[in-house]
Amino acid sequence: MKGKIVEDVQGLNELSRSRGVILSKFDVSANTFVYVISIDRPQVRNALDFEAMRSLRAYVRQIKDSCLSQCLSVILCGTSGTFISGGDLKALQDQRTATIAQEMSNLMRSTLEELRRLPCLFISVADGPIVGGGAEVFIAADYRIMSTSAHVRFAQASLALSTGWGGARRLAQIVGRSKGLALLLEGTKLSSQSCLGLGLCHRISKPGNALRGALSWVQGFYQIPQALIGIKSLLKDESYPEIDEREHSIFPRLWAGDEHWSAVDRLWKQKSKHKKRMEQRSQMTKNEVETVENGLANKRGLFIVLEGIDGAGTTSQAEKLVEWLKLNQYQAHITQEPSTGVIGRLTRQALRGEAIGHGRRLLPAESIALLFAADRADHWYNEIEPKLERGEVVVCDRYLYSSLAYQGLELPESWVHSLNMLYPQPDLLLFIEVDPNIAAQRRDQRGVEADRYEVDELQIQIAQRYSKICKEYNAEFIDGERSLDEVTKACLAPLQSLLEMT
Repeated sequence: MKGKIVEDVQGLNELSRSRGVILSKFDVSANTFVYVISIDRPQVRNALDFEAMRSLRAYVRQIKDSCLSQCLSVILCGTSGTFISGGDLKALQDQRTATIAQEMSNLMRSTLEELRRLPCLFISVADGPIVGGGAEVFIAADYRIMSTSAHVRFAQASLALSTGWGGARRLAQIVGRSKGLALLLEGTKLSSQSCLGLGLCHRISKPGNALRGALSWVQGFYQIPQALIGIKSLLKDESYPEIDEREHSIFPRLWAGDEHWSAVDRLWKQKSKHKKRMEQRSQMTKNEVETVENGLANKRGLFIVLEGIDGAGTTSQAEKLVEWLKLNQYQAHITQEPSTGVIGRLTRQALRGEAIGHGRRLLPAESIALLFAADRADHWYNEIEPKLERGEVVVCDRYLYSSLAYQGLELPESWVHSLNMLYPQPDLLLFIEVDPNIAAQRRDQRGVEADRYEVDELQIQIAQRYSKICKEYNAEFIDGERSLDEVTKACLAPLQSLLEMT
């Protein structure tokens, strides 16, 4: 074996390599074997330029012309923890014509079609990201295996593109037209478990073990190669030809369009910014890193607030936003109201209806409003503001708008407003909008005892007040009835825009 393929698999012998594509062979038995094609372009996350595409096609044709009666399978995989990241946009940067796009589309579509038409089983194996055109390649296979560390994302729409390598038809075949449309438009990142549920993959392996697992699985058929070939031929599906025809005409036009290349330029700028941040960080001395992390830098942080009725999912989304911020090298802090301070804990007791008033009685609405205001003062001056001064992004689950919505229902709105008028407005206010009935179902599923305001009739009134208040304060309205990941994506869009401007 001349070089590392994906994993150190005993018995995997490299036959040839060309332009970042490796052809290997694995002997299953004395009479049967498997071909393994590996994309080995780690410097560009296994993205394909024209030379790599042509090498891939050459190897496929070499396999096609060889004796296949003893070949159980052709496995396609990637090296260095990535499957394939679609086309190499840097290498193709100057090739912006529809003619070039047509040539690329023809090349990849014909290559994948030849792989699909091989009598033996075509298997795709992924141990990491499967992105854009790489997702089209992955789902072209007869059988698909992902490790738990892999994910699929059809990212074409974010680059103002459609699929171009036959992916639209295959996606419609696997998940149906409706789900396929959503996946292509929204570009949702799908975990291996989600892909298994959708039928985008058939098996899940441990991280770093996808190829080994695939070879082990194929070995189970070494005594029945002809049955394997026969079963594949029975289940060929050539439906939806009209989708292929439309894709063949739409992709070149989009590739050559200004929208696509403007989107590519934005992508490079984002990557350049990220790379610059990482380079600056790597060049810092230990003291400089501590200076930034301890907030001695001059730049003030950002204050982000999420609001919504009980059951809207504000807590989950606050956690998701902070997770994303930290992943992208921002100093981020998550907090909530009522806070975790002494007054905040007392406020929570009051909301639960615990008798903490005079003579062990329940507190009246006025006392609860004042508790919220007192907790907010403690929270702002002792937790939120110091972190903003240190340059951190503070994400807060509920803030003064909840007081206006909830306490304003029982008390004069002008008085509740006066208690909260001194506190600063956030840099971004996100209102997660959910139908009260759906929110009630979510609360029931949580199985948590309702607090003072978690009564369904009240929630309908509170939802109406919340919507009115958040409009007045120019909140970004988010549809909270979609999936968790879809809501997170919607929340991230205005946050990313804000971060780019600061």
